[in-house]
Amino acid sequence: MSSLNPDEDQKWVPTHVQVTVLKGRRLRGKGKNGTSDVYTIIQLGKEKYSTCVAEKTTEPEWREECTFELQPGALESGTELVLTVMHRALIGLDVFLGQAVIPLDKVFTSSRGVKNDIKALQTHPLLPPPLTNSGTSHTPRARQHTALLLTNWPL
Repeated sequence: MSSLNPDEDQKWVPTHVQVTVLKGRRLRGKGKNGTSDVYTIIQLGKEKYSTCVAEKTTEPEWREECTFELQPGALESGTELVLTVMHRALIGLDVFLGQAVIPLDKVFTSSRGVKNDIKALQTHPLLPPPLTNSGTSHTPRARQHTALLLTNWPL
């Protein structure tokens, strides 16, 4: 029978991640009047969550939260949180505006030693849309961002 030794180092492992999508800044306008009807898809593994659509804007504010359960070994296997920003099209397919990929192992490794209250207000640049057949992208890289608040969800 083994006993727990309180002096031994115990490894803290997060079980959930809570994501709050705050807002987007300087997003490309794909609709009429140079604005977009914008929403964000948050994906962790096979789980997905979509924000509501912020209409006719290039500066959307969502302030929406979602919580994902982390599978055992998720951090060790390089699990990434993927945020994809889309323009809702009334006719046809929605238009890709950009994407941010956040490696969770980097979020949960903290040199501060605060393990149960990890908060990191971060701004992540969105990757531009894929290149066109001519080899050019229609969007400058440096002006597309989305901001989010990442916290673990202690249960």
